[in-house]
Amino acid sequence: MTPEKSIRISVSDRGLCHAEIDVPGKMVNLISTRLLTELAEAVDSVQSDSRIKGVIFLSRKPDHFIGGAEIDVQRFLSDLDTTLAFTKQGRDVYQKIASLPIPTLAAIHGACLGGGLELALACRYRLASDHRKTRLGLPEVMLGIFPGWGGITRLPRLIGLSAALDLLLTGKHLDARRAERIGLVDRVATSKEIPTQADSFMFEILTQEASLHRKIQSARMRSQNKILTRFLNQTPLGRALVFHQARKNVMRFTHGRYPAPLKIIDVVRKGIGGPLERSFELEQEGLHALVREETTQNLLHVFSLRMHAGKLPKEITPADPVPSIRKVGILGAGVMGAGIAQWMLQQEIPVRLRDINEEAIAKGIKTINEAFDKRVSRRRMRPEEKEDRMRLLSATTGYSGFSTCDLVIEAVAERIEIKQRVIREFQEAAGVGAIFATNTSSLSITAMAEAAKRPDRVLGLHFFNPVAQMPLVEVVKGKMTSDETLATGVAFVKRIGKTPLVVSDSPGFLVNRILMAYGNEAGLLLEEGATVDRVDRAMEAFGMPMGPFTMMDVVGLDIAYHTAETIRTALHLDPAEQSRIGDRLFEAGRFGKKTGQGLYRYEGREKHNNPELDTMLAAVRKERGLTPRLNITDQEITDRLVMIMVNTAAWCLEKGVVQEPGDVDLGLIIGAGFPPFRGGLLKYCDKIGITRVKEALDRYSLSAGPRFSPAQMITDLASQGKGVY
Repeated sequence: MTPEKSIRISVSDRGLCHAEIDVPGKMVNLISTRLLTELAEAVDSVQSDSRIKGVIFLSRKPDHFIGGAEIDVQRFLSDLDTTLAFTKQGRDVYQKIASLPIPTLAAIHGACLGGGLELALACRYRLASDHRKTRLGLPEVMLGIFPGWGGITRLPRLIGLSAALDLLLTGKHLDARRAERIGLVDRVATSKEIPTQADSFMFEILTQEASLHRKIQSARMRSQNKILTRFLNQTPLGRALVFHQARKNVMRFTHGRYPAPLKIIDVVRKGIGGPLERSFELEQEGLHALVREETTQNLLHVFSLRMHAGKLPKEITPADPVPSIRKVGILGAGVMGAGIAQWMLQQEIPVRLRDINEEAIAKGIKTINEAFDKRVSRRRMRPEEKEDRMRLLSATTGYSGFSTCDLVIEAVAERIEIKQRVIREFQEAAGVGAIFATNTSSLSITAMAEAAKRPDRVLGLHFFNPVAQMPLVEVVKGKMTSDETLATGVAFVKRIGKTPLVVSDSPGFLVNRILMAYGNEAGLLLEEGATVDRVDRAMEAFGMPMGPFTMMDVVGLDIAYHTAETIRTALHLDPAEQSRIGDRLFEAGRFGKKTGQGLYRYEGREKHNNPELDTMLAAVRKERGLTPRLNITDQEITDRLVMIMVNTAAWCLEKGVVQEPGDVDLGLIIGAGFPPFRGGLLKYCDKIGITRVKEALDRYSLSAGPRFSPAQMITDLASQGKGVY
């Protein structure tokens, strides 16, 4: 049987060719060797057909153009020759498109990323829809590599050096309007009419290409028309300054830990003034060097984890298809409730918001409105789009309107008796049709579900704060949560653009359980004699975006206290091994940055050492009979904080909180900021060796306490000479 083709070619009576991309059996278009082969054949057929006057590349996938290359991470890393052959194939095919003697147009609707954008760059013109799902970008730098199919060569020549480096070095995504402003897109179309408008645009090109080309070039030059911009983009001295500043910025943000941005600067610098062929050679040489880097291998490992996120446990057998969520109810209009509501509205999902009085409702709506205003001011959203989203929001102090919700998320105070009461009240007033999700960060889903008439339709959806910035959502399965409810929750989290992590109902779930141990160990180091800034600096040197004490102050010591107290109580942890300094700060009302004092003292955006902390530490040390040690090294700080996380993660795997090591690594990277360049906490364990991990835990279990006694999993792996993965 002949396999179904991924590209359909059709030619109109007027000589217009449509090359429609639709990879069979896939939800999205990803570029494979097979697709590149078909693309080359399609270009050959166009060249041999004298009827064709212009070519339009379109996608038949809904709300999706091309999402980049289809990467098998294991093969990518293990078979370098095949990897480099794949990049050469793509570059050769795209150059074929670029060399066509007739006009070519990429009609972009939906995601146009990586190799998809490189295909668009190989076309002579680009049209993009103004739909919210249309995003253009080159995210390869986030994988530790760079665009290898000509994008790194063509982009600076199209939009100028400064704008190109901004995209290449950050991996940021642009909507159609922003892409048009920098000259990446030549025209923006209304989303529903893009095929028709693509035809119209191509006919305009065919009938008046010379004048149209001048207009497009003029618009592109206007985006670069400032004297300084022209100097930086078009003169040798200006370019040298751009490269110098780009390298300086990369080093400031990455401390040299990520080789890809530096390699991008090097390849662009060497290739921008020369012929295309030489720049293509530099791309190949640069990729050859990068794929051998350990950091690249770790980042590709993280990419693979993201691609497989939200995998349901093997024993889960939900109905197919999973029910769709059309309307969401949210109980609680505080910081989390308003944040979740704003994110739902941003995804064009109608929201019914409830709180106990009009004042709380007004405050929540104001928070949502201000979040959208910020997006408008940053040109991430048009004013009319904001108004459309706000019209999807309705609010009440009762329960009217909730009976039509498919999913209800409660975001009320973090107390089990309040949450149980809300479930009872809600189901009495609005019925039991909706799935009921709690946004708790540490309370038992199973205990909460005991108050429900349909406990099988209760689960946890733990969003992290701030909702708009944090990609992780822990999807928590209680003991009575049905397979269908869990699968619906996972599908919904993916639909709203977040990364789901399936966890079982356990104190603190995964991320907060590990962070509690991490924060507790930091507090114990402080009580033993380390200083706040030294502990923070040690973990920042390890690669964390901020030290544990800065993190606690930013999150709020009141939130950290309540979460830790819930976990400690549920797990019956030994009080002798629990830090007390956080409790003292909480009792004194020193909640961190929001109150101006916590582990640090804050003046505006600046933080300073907090003199009150020294007094509290002296009292805690007296209670515990501790004499401050002067011999605590940075190595001990780093070792203890990392190893306590490792031991806790192993415990979570043993108890079935998560199913696989990758769940731990992904959860900590996107939920707690663990450095991606290390590949994840447990990937790091394999790097240093599980035997060394066990030796460190044994050593600290004697010197610091039994909390470091190696988990059985670590003992077993060390005795077998195996790694975690």
